[in-house]
Amino acid sequence: MKSCSTYCMCKVFNKLQTGENVSVLPKYSGTAVPLTFRSYDETTGCVTVNDLEGRTIKFSCSDVAGLISGHVPPPVTAKFLYVSNFNDNTVDVFDIINSTSPVHVGEFNGGNLSNPTGMAITGTTLYVANYSDSTIEIYDVTNPASPVRVGQFDGNLSFPMAMALTGTTLYVSNLGDNTVDIYNTTNPAAPVHVGQFNGGNINFSYGLAVSGSTLYVSNLGDNTVEIYNIMNPTAPIHVGQFGAGDLNGPVGLAVSGSTLYVANAFDNSIEIYNTDNPVAPVHVGQFNGGDLVVPVPLAITDTTLYVGNLGDNTVEIYDITDPVSPVRVGEFNGGNINGSFGLAIFP
Repeated sequence: MKSCSTYCMCKVFNKLQTGENVSVLPKYSGTAVPLTFRSYDETTGCVTVNDLEGRTIKFSCSDVAGLISGHVPPPVTAKFLYVSNFNDNTVDVFDIINSTSPVHVGEFNGGNLSNPTGMAITGTTLYVANYSDSTIEIYDVTNPASPVRVGQFDGNLSFPMAMALTGTTLYVSNLGDNTVDIYNTTNPAAPVHVGQFNGGNINFSYGLAVSGSTLYVSNLGDNTVEIYNIMNPTAPIHVGQFGAGDLNGPVGLAVSGSTLYVANAFDNSIEIYNTDNPVAPVHVGQFNGGDLVVPVPLAITDTTLYVGNLGDNTVEIYDITDPVSPVRVGEFNGGNINGSFGLAIFP
């Protein structure tokens, strides 16, 4: 072992504070490992740390090639898109590590899905809305290509359509009673109903999207999108609406930075809004290109927007590097999609 007097990396560990988050690059690996520093023994060169799961790990400072302050996210080696198949009572799974060339890797149901619609993911838990039996199915996606059912909940649901998550709060749009229900997901396998809202503003609640402390709810019946302040997530406050004149059958919603996309089911387009002022979105564009046929669900990962085409059982792919000028880069189906009402991306 090299001594601390001759090996500078050991000297760096000597300067760290207990509890400091770092990312360690081992000599024999190209991947930085996020850790929490605990102690360093200058005599032996032994470093004691905790990994992200709290386990204690010890190693020699001489085995370290580099050190970065803070936790560096691990590289993404897999990414999956879930597509709900309303007509087949299934959810199909696509590998989208190559975002423009999805590969079908499986589907699941297990006899539990009944016209699945919207979906949402928190950690390794996937929620799937069951439209026909007014429930939410819960799946463990630790193995994302092969989800395992772990439960179900309903509470106050009436034909649930879409879901949105922020922290440990899950919002579920209820098409049947013009409300949005609120659940606490501190225990993701057993959500607890904590509230419901409408305030006379929602007419056929459909899509949901969260941006910071703002929740957007698409009103299919009024051709508008309602705006709620969710600084207190269990007591949303209605602060406005928009879309009159631009929207015709607003359904799916998705946010990327300060850009909000709204699927217009009845005119086969996606409307684009700037949300720099979240309570007064500004219409900045629209796109279609003849490729959209009753677009419903939307999902975004990095600079890729996926649009579920209910009318032709495909998912369209757009590059949104320029968020106000999306560029179509492909579509997929593979004979697996039949009534795409929901999209969700893991991780």
